Amino acid sequence: PSAPSLLRILTVACVVGVGWTEAGGRERCEVGHDNFQEEKGPSDILSSTAGGALRGYAHLHARLLDPSDSSAPKMFLVLQPLLGIGNSMIEEATALLICLVTGRALSIDLFDRSQGQGSAWHAPWSEYQQKIDTNKERLAVFARDAQVTMLPERREHLYAQFNEFVGCRYWGDSALNKSMLVATPGRFLGFPPAFGNKHHASYIRDTFGEYFFYFASHFLHTPSPSILKRVSKVVSKFIDTANCSVGIHIRWGAPEDSFHYVDHNETKKALEAYVSCATSLCPASEGTSWMVATDSVWVRKEIASLVPPGVRLWHSNKAVAPDNSHHGRALAEMSIIGACTHMVTTRLSTFSFAAHARALKRPWVVAKGEAECKRARHSQEGLYVQQPVHDRWPWQMAQMNKISCSDAYPDDEDEMATMLSGLA
Repeated sequence: PSAPSLLRILTVACVVGVGWTEAGGRERCEVGHDNFQEEKGPSDILSSTAGGALRGYAHLHARLLDPSDSSAPKMFLVLQPLLGIGNSMIEEATALLICLVTGRALSIDLFDRSQGQGSAWHAPWSEYQQKIDTNKERLAVFARDAQVTMLPERREHLYAQFNEFVGCRYWGDSALNKSMLVATPGRFLGFPPAFGNKHHASYIRDTFGEYFFYFASHFLHTPSPSILKRVSKVVSKFIDTANCSVGIHIRWGAPEDSFHYVDHNETKKALEAYVSCATSLCPASEGTSWMVATDSVWVRKEIASLVPPGVRLWHSNKAVAPDNSHHGRALAEMSIIGACTHMVTTRLSTFSFAAHARALKRPWVVAKGEAECKRARHSQEGLYVQQPVHDRWPWQMAQMNKISCSDAYPDDEDEMATMLSGLA
């Protein structure tokens, strides 16, 4: 799909991250500074190549699910994604990439999501217009007696458990090809190490460039008509009528997550960092709109007192929980903030990563302990971040050094970030 049509159709948001560094690349957020140039996005040639690959896969996927079609081996990858729309989008994109390379049909298993949470945990499937049928029930006719092979993992690190497989292994090796069903055990973050995989990196770069997540997410996660209708009403009222707009994602988290997102010992100061950044991007006047997405009830209430006079403020009436119970609201909010002139996001939040990558917008990023927001160098920056981050973050140097092919990856963290964003 072409970048302009996707941007204005409001299919915004998803996955890739910010390599936070003081060296080069990051721009300061200053009023009147001419640093708001927008990214051009993928070229027409790359869009055509990526679109052709995904259309070809959709055709293969349909043949694999057709019991009467014996032209291709019946091989499947069953994904068990875990919590949160940002995490799920990254995991599903990763599984799609494996399927593209190995010729498998993608099936998505919600496994234990109905336990203790009711039917709300099945919400994602009503929020997307599916281009391929990923319902695991379609496999019943093929797999009654099939053995399930689990993808190899490193269990000691929940988020980084598949770095070895994604970054080092040949995905179509004989051990996996002997099994009709290959499955993931509950989390499959994520694809960035594949950009350094000696077996598959050239295919990814040639087919998708640095925009793999952008293409994969819009292929898998096109909002449903009901979501688009909901988003359109908000955009028409607040964004289309504004001279300047800022989409703000504030991942607040809980006090025990304070090392991760914000300083909960100084909550007002933490919130003011987002307000200061947004104020720097658009004039404090009646022609400006702020669109806020957050998981915090307190933030929704408090930010209204900090908005400059005249600026119109929108936020959802309900907080979006960081699990799978509110996928519809989360997807709508992703689309709304991504339709704005500028985006202000939270460092280390996969919701933020997904939002700015899907929107093809370079975000202004707020980080705990930083006095000013800084602009990401690229809309698709590679989900690789420098220290300090929590010890389970999957693409920091400490985690990449643990895989068997670590010598294939740069020793310099900035070079690593470039490789994992697909720009090398």
